Amino acid sequence: MIIGIDGAFVKGRRPTDRASLEIITGRIEADAEHSKVFAVVRDQDGRAKQHVQAITRQRGRGPETKVRVVSDGEDGMRSIAGKWFNANEQHILDWYHIARRFEAIGKGLIYLPHVEDFEYRLSRHWQHLNRAMWKVWHGNLYGASIALNCFYDGVDIHIMISEEDSSRSTRLEQVRERLAELWSYLIANQTRLINYGREYREGPRISTALVESTVDQLVDWRMEKKQHMRWTKSGAQMLLHARCALINGELGKYTGWSPTDSSLEQAVAA
Repeated sequence: MIIGIDGAFVKGRRPTDRASLEIITGRIEADAEHSKVFAVVRDQDGRAKQHVQAITRQRGRGPETKVRVVSDGEDGMRSIAGKWFNANEQHILDWYHIARRFEAIGKGLIYLPHVEDFEYRLSRHWQHLNRAMWKVWHGNLYGASIALNCFYDGVDIHIMISEEDSSRSTRLEQVRERLAELWSYLIANQTRLINYGREYREGPRISTALVESTVDQLVDWRMEKKQHMRWTKSGAQMLLHARCALINGELGKYTGWSPTDSSLEQAVAA
């Protein structure tokens, strides 16, 4: 069983609520079942953990079922993966969020000073950065650290030989901050890094991309980004129950209504 989890926040309505309510969304994939989505307001009634565990049992999880949990590795997700699933759980760091951090660093390279051999130096920076990413892809954190050190040294020399004295420290500090954030992220999740290349070839899911789309369906349109509505905890949870049932094709069990594909798409977007 593979469980992808992600988090989102919506605005709380009551003064006694926190500024934002945390929504935990996920998608469950099992050999004997079609994938199913779930969403809960974290600690809405003190039973969010029990609710999610009940859903996994409904999807066929037993005492011997091997479970892989895929998340973005942030503190909240690490806590949930550790407390909401038992010892058979394998928690891995989502590759999508790793790659996104590398891409953010790479995009900033075009703003380095344009020295005489700029194109050559830029290609060298990319080689070191891509090599570090390749090492992480194969689960080699030590090799990634060497490549990232080479990358930083190359950028440091690049900036030092430029004539833009006033912006040298600022540009270098930006690179340093991004590298520090990336490295802190990898170190915090080093026990959750795997050989992504091998796992990808063998078939197990290594990304929460499907869960990202689930967040868009469940939360972003109606509950946050488009309409900026404010929610009570119970109101948000009831809407999430309804929307999950709709997406899972189970709404008819509660209402007797079996939507067509087109009406389902319209209802989700409503």
